[in-house]
Amino acid sequence: MRRLSATILTILFMPAALMSGGITASFLKLNSDARTMGTGNSFAAISNGVNSIILNPAGLSNIQNKEIAMNYSNLYADMRYGFIGWGMPIDQLDAAFALGAQYLNSGEMEQRDINRKNTGSYTNKDMTINLGYGRNFPEMNLNLGLNVKYITSKIEEESANTLAMDIGGIYKTKQGINLGLTVQNIGSGLKYIDKKDPLPLTISAGAGYQMKAGPLLALGIKNSVYEKKTTISLGMEYSILSAFNLRTGYLTGKDLSSVSGGFGIAITKD
Repeated sequence: MRRLSATILTILFMPAALMSGGITASFLKLNSDARTMGTGNSFAAISNGVNSIILNPAGLSNIQNKEIAMNYSNLYADMRYGFIGWGMPIDQLDAAFALGAQYLNSGEMEQRDINRKNTGSYTNKDMTINLGYGRNFPEMNLNLGLNVKYITSKIEEESANTLAMDIGGIYKTKQGINLGLTVQNIGSGLKYIDKKDPLPLTISAGAGYQMKAGPLLALGIKNSVYEKKTTISLGMEYSILSAFNLRTGYLTGKDLSSVSGGFGIAITKD
């Protein structure tokens, strides 16, 4: 059996929050899929499928069949973001393996000298290659995951690269509540010439509960360590006939608030 999941639409209000912060490789804070954005960024406890590789790698263990996911977004101005991921289960280990890539292209930007004279244009480019693994430990009701990534960044003629990783876990209680925790972008940072800036290190925790004959409810708390900012998110997803999914979410923090919503269609092919 093959399962193809297609997300049709997600509407976001006040999306500039995705690009806040002054640390390097800020594109790592962007989400890979419309489901996560549509539920207000409440991903720690409800991540599943190949998109988990850059959300909470513990969710990779829920992959049951080969999966591929793609996302492309025009952010603002000429800035473009994309993600592609592929995952497959390892049935003998009750685990799954995944590969993924993210990129951000800033588009053409004006270049000026000290006298404000236009001297041409330049482009900023960022990319990461992800290698993820998630495993289920049913005797402990626990999923664990690890994502190792190679990050490369280029600003005009200068470039930098580094290695980083994400770790995560999801625990299912006897009451059917999922509790999730993930630490993202653990690494030494990117160094341009003689200056090194930190990666967007974040710690995310959350809870998720699937109501009987009702919606999936999610709560998330995310702390951006170096930015010293904490956001709280609430999300809800309601499935109709297991194929049509309605989503809404709310994200709030010290200096931002946003509402999101959308829907998705899942197509299953035998």
